[in-house]
Amino acid sequence: RLGIVLVDGRGTGTAGDGTADGLGVCTDIPHVTTHLAANDPVRMREFAQSLTAELKRRAELLGRSDFTEWHTGRALADRMVTQRTRGSAAPGAEHNGDLDAPPSTTIRLRPGAARRAA
Repeated sequence: RLGIVLVDGRGTGTAGDGTADGLGVCTDIPHVTTHLAANDPVRMREFAQSLTAELKRRAELLGRSDFTEWHTGRALADRMVTQRTRGSAAPGAEHNGDLDAPPSTTIRLRPGAARRAA
């Protein structure tokens, strides 16, 4: 989901009289979430801290690789799954095409397989 924060380094006029709106007029654009002006140091500090936290989170996610290397690695890792064969089922499991576990004394949360067998 895209969100744009407008950071206006010039401020919005002198003493907030509204004579120069700067980027404030762009807040009607659909993806703009907020407008930060240079004359509001508290909000600018909050934004800087939030941006720093997001950049740290992304750096931890990507590690030392750039985005394209990370994305390629994930795509390859998702494809590396062994195929199931008839011989790879759990010992004692019936080969009736059902993925349910063999009968046990635990509570069954999906009783559909038992109903089909009856």
